[in-house]
Amino acid sequence: MNRKVKIHKIAIASLMITLLLSSCQDKVVSDFTFIGYSPIYQSYDDMRGGIKSDDVQELKNPGKIYFYQNYLLVNEKMKGIHFFDNSNPAAPVQVAYINIPGNLDMVVKGNTLYADSYVDLVSIDISDLTSVRLLERTKDVFSYKVPYPGTEYDIGEVDPSKGVVVGFEVKEVSKREVQESNSTRWFFTSAEADVQFSGPSSPSSAQASSGIGGSTASLTMVGDYLYSVDHEMIKVFSLDGIQEVYDEETDYVLETIFPVDDKLFIGTTTGMLIYNLNDPESPNFVSVFVHAVSCDPVVVEGDYAYVTLRTGTRCGGWLNQLDILDISNLEEPTLLKTQSMTNPHGLGIDDTTLFICDGTAGLKIYDVDHGQNSETTLIYEYPDIVATDVIPLKQQELLILVSEEGIFQYDYSDLNNISLLSSIE
Repeated sequence: MNRKVKIHKIAIASLMITLLLSSCQDKVVSDFTFIGYSPIYQSYDDMRGGIKSDDVQELKNPGKIYFYQNYLLVNEKMKGIHFFDNSNPAAPVQVAYINIPGNLDMVVKGNTLYADSYVDLVSIDISDLTSVRLLERTKDVFSYKVPYPGTEYDIGEVDPSKGVVVGFEVKEVSKREVQESNSTRWFFTSAEADVQFSGPSSPSSAQASSGIGGSTASLTMVGDYLYSVDHEMIKVFSLDGIQEVYDEETDYVLETIFPVDDKLFIGTTTGMLIYNLNDPESPNFVSVFVHAVSCDPVVVEGDYAYVTLRTGTRCGGWLNQLDILDISNLEEPTLLKTQSMTNPHGLGIDDTTLFICDGTAGLKIYDVDHGQNSETTLIYEYPDIVATDVIPLKQQELLILVSEEGIFQYDYSDLNNISLLSSIE
């Protein structure tokens, strides 16, 4: 693995010296006991033995979505992936479920599914969805993730040496706040209150291609490489044995990744980063558009980037808005327009049709004028769902939306008569 580190902000020398000196020894801040969330652990061995085909499951806590050939993949947060035959978007049929402990994101190429599994990256043969087979597992390449327990209680001590956290129970817990030079980084996966096979034939090697993810994806594929954003780290994996070939630590908290040709557009809590892939094993930093602290997915169409900022999450911040950027000069992205929103999450773009998941305000569909003022005209809105992300399938003029209520699909071939085709609730 080639390790390269780039720093995109100016560090203050005196602060660095202070940090170096203070990291030489542990400093115990306090010990205390309280009623709180106590972690429930599963051993790493048991977690790593948990990948398998399972009976079709009810959709309970949908996360990220991915479209591949005629399959719609829906993540069950921290549990696994549902497969739907979406040959007829008006009547999707659930055909399989793969149990993947600690899963949040996925991509597909050919007959192979690539997915995160807690701290590991796995590749899975899905040529037979009734009996999937683990191909490779690259261990300990992702940050230690913890399911979000809620806000009613504080969380007790988390000890990664005990295994992965699969849940919490409310009980008396003890906690010691320690500043450690070698502490393990971990973070919540979300901070929001976060069979017999039938149907079409399984993907064949003759159809080897990758699919389409949503705007909140943290994994993406370009050519023969897999790219991930993991807290402050950008990582690159070769699909040949899913070997990590590159990583880069940034000064940003990275959230989402959106590929366009040989470019990566990365959403962070404080800005949008642009990288080129002239060397696919070594993404090269091009520029950054800085914004206020906020959660930040991004999508791109032509010379324009669309960024949503929202509050009410672990990202912090105070803004709920859409930013439209001119990226015709990638080295100097320019803000064209800011529009207030309710609580925007994921988004999608098809030419001048912009789809925004505005949280509790639902799905909003705009027509965007790419003139100097980038005027946006609201075409339609669906206010009765808590929308989180979308995938517009441009050739089919089909919109796939994930929400807290389930999965919804819309026909937008006639923008004057957008229609709901189906829902998986």
